[in-house]
Amino acid sequence: PHRSGECVESGEPLRERVVAAIDGAHEPGETSAQVAERIGARYREWKNRAAEASSEDVLVAAWARGRFDAAGDGAMLNWSTPPAGCCPDCADNVLEPTLKGENFPTGQPYPPAHPGCRCGVTTAAPASVAGESVGARSNGGDSNHPI
Repeated sequence: PHRSGECVESGEPLRERVVAAIDGAHEPGETSAQVAERIGARYREWKNRAAEASSEDVLVAAWARGRFDAAGDGAMLNWSTPPAGCCPDCADNVLEPTLKGENFPTGQPYPPAHPGCRCGVTTAAPASVAGESVGARSNGGDSNHPI
């Protein structure tokens, strides 16, 4: 069934708010074309920032996936945080080395955990204590992070 009328109706309140905001944005003596140019400039500014952030997110995800794929089957993996710090969820992931193929405590098999996440994944170095695998818990300035 054709539902275009429902889409128009559901979008109408938003359209009305946008039109009201544009109408209220006029400076004394400003033309509609000038308002449209200001709106266009703000949109381009927002779009460029969003594109840059999205590009970084894609690169970080690809890098982390490559590190994950390069780890051998059965490898113990460490969630590694950037020097600038991380969110509480990523900090939780740092605390628990995880077997490849299983998820870290927050549910991801490897970083990123969220948009803007700059964490990485490393292969845990074997420890000599009780046969457990333990690795670096944070970046510590090494090259385990793409950014």
